Amino acid sequence: MIVTGLVFLIAYQLLHFPSVDLRFSHIKNEGTRITIEVPKFIGYGRDGHPYVLRANFGTQDMSRSDFIELEGVDLRLDIGSDGFVQLTAGSGNYNAKNDRAEFKNGVLAYNENNDQLQTEYAIMDFKANTLASDRHTVLKLRSAEISADSVELLASERRATLSGNVHSVLHGRDWVELPSMAQISPSRR
Repeated sequence: MIVTGLVFLIAYQLLHFPSVDLRFSHIKNEGTRITIEVPKFIGYGRDGHPYVLRANFGTQDMSRSDFIELEGVDLRLDIGSDGFVQLTAGSGNYNAKNDRAEFKNGVLAYNENNDQLQTEYAIMDFKANTLASDRHTVLKLRSAEISADSVELLASERRATLSGNVHSVLHGRDWVELPSMAQISPSRR
C-alpha cells in the first residue's frame, strides 16, 4: 500500500509538474505523511535558467502532494553568464504547483561577488525569478550596507528594490572627514 502510494505520488509529480525533477535518498512513512531524506528539486525559470533546491529533509502530506515542508534549505539559482544566487534557510516550504518556495528561520542569499542579503523570511517565485521579503532586511555589498523593512530582488536583472525605513552606510576607499560648520570660515559658508 505504501509503495503503491509512493509510486502514485512520484508519477503524479512527474505528470503534473514536468519542469521539476524530484530526487531523494531515503523515505520514511508516518500515516499520511512521508519524510524524504535529502530531497532535490531541479527546475527552470521563465528565462530558461536552472535552479536546484535541496534540503536535509522534506515532509509531504499525501493529501497535499504539491506542498513539501523543508528543513535545512539550500537553493542555487543560475542567472546565466552573469553568475548565480545561492540561498540558505533554516526551513521552508515548496509548492510544486505554483513553483514557489517560502523560506524562514534565517535566510541568507549571496552571489558570486559575495554580496549578501539577510532576512528572517522570504518568498521565491521561480517562474518570475523574484525573491521578496516583507521583514527587516540587510543588504551587504562590497561598498555599502543597506537595511530596510522589505525587499524585492529580481535575480535575472540583478536588481534589488528596498523600501520602508531604508538606511544606508556607504564605505569608501579614501574616506575624507569633512569639517564641521564651526570649522568653516564665515566667508566660505
